Amino acid sequence: MKENNESVKSILSALNELIYETDNVITDCQICEDYLRMKGNPSFIFPSPREISYRYNTGRKLTELNKKMVKMHQMLRTFVGPITEQSRSDHSSNGPTRWSSDIIDESKILGLYKDKRKIKEWILSHSKSLHRVGIVGMGGLGNTTIVQKIYNDVQVKMSFEKKLWVSISQTYDEIDIMKRILRQLRADDCGTDKGDLLNRIHEALSHKSYLVVMDDLSYDELPSHLKQCILFFSIYPGNHEIEAEQLVRWWVGEGLAYGDGKETATNVAYNYLSELVSRCLVKAIQRRNFDSRVYSCKMYDMVRDMKILVTEDEKFCSFKRGRPIATNNSRQLGASKDSAFQPLARNSKLRVLFLTTTKSIGFNRKIALAEIKTLRVLDLSCVKLDNICLHNLWLWITSLKRLAYLNLRDVANLEEIPNSVRNLWGLKILVLRECKELKRLPTSIINTCKIGNS
Repeated sequence: MKENNESVKSILSALNELIYETDNVITDCQICEDYLRMKGNPSFIFPSPREISYRYNTGRKLTELNKKMVKMHQMLRTFVGPITEQSRSDHSSNGPTRWSSDIIDESKILGLYKDKRKIKEWILSHSKSLHRVGIVGMGGLGNTTIVQKIYNDVQVKMSFEKKLWVSISQTYDEIDIMKRILRQLRADDCGTDKGDLLNRIHEALSHKSYLVVMDDLSYDELPSHLKQCILFFSIYPGNHEIEAEQLVRWWVGEGLAYGDGKETATNVAYNYLSELVSRCLVKAIQRRNFDSRVYSCKMYDMVRDMKILVTEDEKFCSFKRGRPIATNNSRQLGASKDSAFQPLARNSKLRVLFLTTTKSIGFNRKIALAEIKTLRVLDLSCVKLDNICLHNLWLWITSLKRLAYLNLRDVANLEEIPNSVRNLWGLKILVLRECKELKRLPTSIINTCKIGNS
């Protein structure tokens, strides 16, 4: 089982890399298209040599990506079955069915001993003929894990003649559940009459001691877009109060929230945050009075600890003693006063950079950060520009072709924005609020087509 788990993790890691690689190519194509449209250049008729070279190189990348996708499809089929059949069954119901199991790898589990002992006492010391114990908690905090430990406990095994484990997802079918119970009891599961199936279960369990685990996985059924959004919280220091505006604009910059004809991308992102609060995964600290929009929030410590494990598994970011650190594989980095940028040397994956507990970036052309060209989100709010060559800093910023979100809120000593900002064709959000010394904006900023549309 452990070997299979490692194989699946390896394949999922490769899939993750492929998704990011594909996203980069698509983003570059979109930025190029926007640039040519704004330029009014009929390049599709008379392409320049540079554009011909770009198209050729992009075509090679797409061909290579298609080969990787075919190979990935074959690898995934090995472990999860035909993807087309799975997709077909998903569309035929309200959502995909999720499963849990009584199998547990004890070497992966730390803690929970006190909780396990207490629940065992409740189960084993009770004299009632029918006794119910509910274990309730936020998704991802180990509810299923602790039940697995109890279910496989030697003393528990000896105390019951029959033990049954039943997974229940948000979209469940009563007949299917009863049939699964009968199969575990090695009883006849034919037919679709609920009363008949229930009688068979009753007969199989009559005059026996039994333990039935009903594992409700709807804690665990976060929509995929929320699963991605919640990973961003782990980058913040523990117990840090997070500005909602900063957070949701990062989601927009990373392409996790999109606008439509009814709502802007920013409003959609605020709705995502509200849903995470309603699911008790995030705590709202301050709200707007008239509509309860979240102003600031925190992630619960236990949830953050669990999400750190997920972010490391998914190569989202790296941690040391619970703090984000820079590596040559980092995709997201929350820089503190103790952060070192040198480990970013030869990093071609970094997408998000912001400052958490520091107001200094210490930028110069020789540091590893100056070589990073892949950022989508750059948050320098409240930074001090003392002892920094602004010309070099702007040369670097305006070389970030995929940059979608640039936050310069309350940056000290920022007097002007250079004309070269027009080179940021992918820029969606530019925040200049509270820049008290800002005197001039370039006229070219109005030609940056995506600003103001988010």
